[in-house]
Amino acid sequence: IWMDVSTFKQFLRREKDLRLWILGPGWREQVQNESQWRLDLYKQWKSILQDGIGDDFTQDYVRYPQNDNNNNDNMRQRQQRPSYSEKRNNRKRSTTRDNRTTSPKQYN
Repeated sequence: IWMDVSTFKQFLRREKDLRLWILGPGWREQVQNESQWRLDLYKQWKSILQDGIGDDFTQDYVRYPQNDNNNNDNMRQRQQRPSYSEKRNNRKRSTTRDNRTTSPKQYN
């Protein structure tokens, strides 16, 4: 939510006073010019937001699931990962298979 222009002006005035207090009166013209530039830019931004920025592209890409249970269940299903013990068992099986291929007769 964006603040209205009058509130933005108040914040700019406070900031301008603080900056002039820090920089000194020699910077008055530059600080005022920058504050005016920022105010004009904010007014343009607010008018752009009010008119809208482009088309609503989300309607083309976002599809909401219907309320039937089958569709929601399909959306929520996740692929189950194997547990540690399953991975370990698979590893043991592969090593035993490799050991079986080399018979002790080959080393005699």
